[in-house]
Amino acid sequence: MTRSALPFVLLAALAACTPTPAPAPVGSVSHAGQSYPIRATPNGWAVRTPDTLVPCRAATERDCYWSLRAHLNAIDQLDSLPG
Repeated sequence: MTRSALPFVLLAALAACTPTPAPAPVGSVSHAGQSYPIRATPNGWAVRTPDTLVPCRAATERDCYWSLRAHLNAIDQLDSLPG
């Protein structure tokens, strides 16, 4: 490697190590008195919950609402299982 290429390699390595900022909310949905932000991700829209990102079926607030409801219902059902 030549001396002139070294700074570019170092800059590329540093750029790969910097954290990417969280995407800005594109909307929100509310359920049971709580509001959840909707984020635009590289894979489409997703609702941010305290424990995870819930992917939306389509990029609409209505679809995000129903994806959130299904996720919260599944969590409730898992919590009610014996064992």
